[in-house]
Amino acid sequence: MSKEIKAFTLFELLVVILLISIVMGLFVADFTLYDRPKKLTIKNLKNELISLYPDKYIKVICEKDKDCTIYVNSKEINSTNIFEEIPKVYNFDTEANLVEYKYILENRYFEYEIFPNRGSTDLIVEYKGKFYVMHSYFKGVEEFDRLDNIKDRYIRTIE
Repeated sequence: MSKEIKAFTLFELLVVILLISIVMGLFVADFTLYDRPKKLTIKNLKNELISLYPDKYIKVICEKDKDCTIYVNSKEINSTNIFEEIPKVYNFDTEANLVEYKYILENRYFEYEIFPNRGSTDLIVEYKGKFYVMHSYFKGVEEFDRLDNIKDRYIRTIE
């Protein structure tokens, strides 16, 4: 009486390993991508953060002698260097006059919020000879060469 040995063939084992690899590749996300944004710049800041953290409250705080810190739902997520030099930040007052934005804490030079509805802080940032308008809603960041162009456009918008 002989015993019959039952085993999987090499081909069957390779097929199972291949199927497991495909399933792992398709359904297991690399979560480290969500914690590491691309190089953030003033131009891509809003769109990159919204794409990384959709429907979340996001706050970016930049302080002197430190990198900018990104908070998502009030939890510190990342530290990154957005600016090579300290920018000037402006806003319009109620009479459409451009005024330099003053932060309560003296060591802060930039603070930007993005809300779950994708609205954000409305700011004008002067950085490396260019002016960037960070719109509250709907638009990305617009770049201008002169501050007068921004004021003209802003006044036309509210009239």
